[in-house]
Amino acid sequence: MFGRMLLVRDGVSSAISTFSTAVRIDKITSTDEPPMVVHPFTDEGRFYWLLEPGQYRLTMPLHLTDVFEFTFSVPKMPGTYYFGDLLFKGTMHFHTLGGANIKDVTAVFEDHFDAEMAELLTHEPQLAGDHFGKLNIVDMSQDMARQRALRLVLANAPLCCSHPSGFQFELLAFDMSKTYEIDAEQGAYDFGGAKSYFGAFALPPYTAPYVIFLRSQAMSSGVPGQYRVFSPAAMLLDEQFNVIERIETGLAQPAPASLVPPRPVSMYGQIEMSELRARARYLVLYTTHDLLGSTRSATMPGTMLIPGGALPLGMPMWVGMDPWITGRVTISLNRN
Repeated sequence: MFGRMLLVRDGVSSAISTFSTAVRIDKITSTDEPPMVVHPFTDEGRFYWLLEPGQYRLTMPLHLTDVFEFTFSVPKMPGTYYFGDLLFKGTMHFHTLGGANIKDVTAVFEDHFDAEMAELLTHEPQLAGDHFGKLNIVDMSQDMARQRALRLVLANAPLCCSHPSGFQFELLAFDMSKTYEIDAEQGAYDFGGAKSYFGAFALPPYTAPYVIFLRSQAMSSGVPGQYRVFSPAAMLLDEQFNVIERIETGLAQPAPASLVPPRPVSMYGQIEMSELRARARYLVLYTTHDLLGSTRSATMPGTMLIPGGALPLGMPMWVGMDPWITGRVTISLNRN
């Protein structure tokens, strides 16, 4: 993949420094910390990245209020693909030494495919016989744009199976807490007209009331003060995999972080298992189009970095949690 990215501050162009600006790229379904791009751009802002096929997310925080997020798909067909010329246009504003130092930014794509391909071939002539193409770059910086992009990823995701009996179920037990990955590995399922990645769990036989506690962990987005989180809905199935109940609104709410006990921000909820739900033998966690909507907010203890650690300030700070299609969920079953 090849292309250019440039800062245009008050009409003056310059390359982005990957040393002082956290340019991150990762698979959009990944639950890991998004890795940083460490290889520098050329003086003309050119970059050459080797990526395997898949759907990617690129994040670039240029200023506190100017955070950009893009997604694109690298085709399975082997070849060399043009990202485009991406210009970040704004006004000069000093923020950090060596940083982007720009604000009021607008992202503008320009198409210089022929010129950039010719430039690439002057340095890599062995690519002359390669297949060349253009990538479709989608801006997902805002809530509605992110929701559309994530919906499209799910719409294109392969189905795991045609019936819940084909799910791979994890066995849940009382009085133990375990964290599970909800990712693309098992594939997606069509939950009544909308596909979702999911986690499937086998419940113990019902003998007395108990509570299922759910905590969807916030994952790093690569942007300070902003996280990604799987916002769950739940489906209860009986022994024959028939749907007993769906809980698609109000299941999990934002929960603040704390220092004692140490706990990050999250989405927290619980399901009361009583006689009314005694037939439930399976729990399935998934997400919906509505749950992929607006960013949620929670608080975490404010801190100030000092040599050797951080100093609590006593004042909470607000952080955002973007609803995501994958995540990590901690589940525990407690008897009443």
